[in-house]
Amino acid sequence: MNKSRLFAYISVLMASDLPFILFQPTLKLPNITFRILHVTLMLLLAAVSYFRIKTVFKLNLLLLAVNAGYLLTTVMANTPQYPVWFKSGTFIGQIGGSILLKMVVAALVLGFLLVLCKKQPYLSIGNLSIKAEKIGWLGIPGQRISWGRLALISAILISLGTFLGTVVTVTGFTFVRSLSTLISLLPFVLLFALGNSLFEGIIYRNSILASLTGVLEKNDIVLLGAIFFGIAHYYGAPGGIIGIGMSTALGWYLCRGMLETKGLFSSWLIHFFQDVVIFSALILLGGYGIR
Repeated sequence: MNKSRLFAYISVLMASDLPFILFQPTLKLPNITFRILHVTLMLLLAAVSYFRIKTVFKLNLLLLAVNAGYLLTTVMANTPQYPVWFKSGTFIGQIGGSILLKMVVAALVLGFLLVLCKKQPYLSIGNLSIKAEKIGWLGIPGQRISWGRLALISAILISLGTFLGTVVTVTGFTFVRSLSTLISLLPFVLLFALGNSLFEGIIYRNSILASLTGVLEKNDIVLLGAIFFGIAHYYGAPGGIIGIGMSTALGWYLCRGMLETKGLFSSWLIHFFQDVVIFSALILLGGYGIR
């Protein structure tokens, strides 16, 4: 394994939530303190990459931006005003608040992307007419179906699977709300799904793909994006090891779509459908209220 490849894997693992998952339960540091340490670690990795392995310097700067964003949003979430403005236990307050914080991180990463990766930031719609390459483990033949069509089919099928996974692992069929609650919150479901899918794409996929295209092989880039996205969902819905496994598989597929179409729309569409299903399931089965 060459130095660039090895350092890229180390950097992505260190920039992910893996250190938090492994060490925070034992250390029990205040979240802000841990985030400061995490940013410091990423600063060191960025410095090492600048002086020793410049090919992954852009990657480490973008990963630094991600963690600086996490630190900033942790500070924001710990202000006295935050729980007043974004009430826990309500869909608009709790979910909307978390997506707003994610928007702050995405905005910071986007700024770095536009400065560092002008050649190919993967921010366009992409070429949806291009035929997908073979994905054997999913039974997708090479050069037979366009990514535009494949993205729509995938969005529907993955969303159905996500609904079943959410029902079983998160809600356990324990609480069913009336459809009237979901209908009243549907505009927020759609808005939040649009935002969340876009922001997570920028944070977990654009940062990896834009900085490593031309540096590493396609398989490594896709796998790194999948790992970064997967670990981030340890505390998601569903969470834990199951959440990491499901999200890593999804992240791999979304990264493939982005790389082959050279744009974000195919992955955004699939992720949007999935988030609509997750947010709807949380309202119907998870007990979220309107106020």
